[in-house]
Amino acid sequence: MNPQGPLTRDDHPSTNTTVAGGPPSDAFTRAPKLSAAPSWSLRYALAAPFVKLAAVLVYLVVATVALTITGAAPSREDKTGQLVLAAACTVAAGLATLWLVAVWRHKRVRPRLADFALVCSPRRPGAVIGWTLGTGAAVVLAMGVYARLVPARQDAAQAVHDAHGAQLAALVLLTVVLAPVNEEVLCRCVVYGGLRSWRGPWCAVPVSALVWALPHADWKLMPLLVAVGIALAVVREQTGSLAPTIALHSALNAAAVSVYSPLLTAALAGVMLTVCGLIALQPPRRRLPASSHQAGVTW
Repeated sequence: MNPQGPLTRDDHPSTNTTVAGGPPSDAFTRAPKLSAAPSWSLRYALAAPFVKLAAVLVYLVVATVALTITGAAPSREDKTGQLVLAAACTVAAGLATLWLVAVWRHKRVRPRLADFALVCSPRRPGAVIGWTLGTGAAVVLAMGVYARLVPARQDAAQAVHDAHGAQLAALVLLTVVLAPVNEEVLCRCVVYGGLRSWRGPWCAVPVSALVWALPHADWKLMPLLVAVGIALAVVREQTGSLAPTIALHSALNAAAVSVYSPLLTAALAGVMLTVCGLIALQPPRRRLPASSHQAGVTW
């Protein structure tokens, strides 16, 4: 495993190996589809969703009790407050759980970004951008067609519509920033990585999509959610980095809530896209081996 980051096609030794002035070897014809980030085992893929669910329940109970004692708990009529509380507890529990799982797995106090597949993509920048934008366009088209065929739930939409001030800012922050990071690390890093190391992408793509879709608990939209989950998993497989899937997930969520707070949504989405783009498209850092020129190998 390369400690300096995954190799691109141009960096791989089998791509540009020259022998006595001969033509470059074509043994490595394309970049690997999965990053060089540490892989997750099957046991973590199976355990992580249940650990997160238990953590969410604990967070909800503790938060509800604390807010009830202080008198700040949302009432039954306050659907927006209940939505903000549930979303905040879910995201907080998910991020805390994934952090602790990474600490346990790697026996390090501070896990690295590479532990969550937040590394530069081994694919060329054009391929990364093409896969992300192309998949995003296909998902938006599918969502538009599906919305005409199956009406969406009105309770959640009304709760978001009624939000204002701090509640609206919290919902946008959770939707555009925290939820995509939380869900992508769990489903497209831990679950997907564990299943891929066990049975390959043909098992990891649909199962991770189903694990991502089920907690949304909207059975009318379940076929669409599974399709979107498959699309995100395909981007993960083809780019070899989690950053493009987080960017795409954030952009899709931003499009859904932009009508309620366009300026804040655009600002947060822009920050997410910029950060994810810098992570996924940064050039790999690698020192040239001292013996590379002597051995006739071009890195």
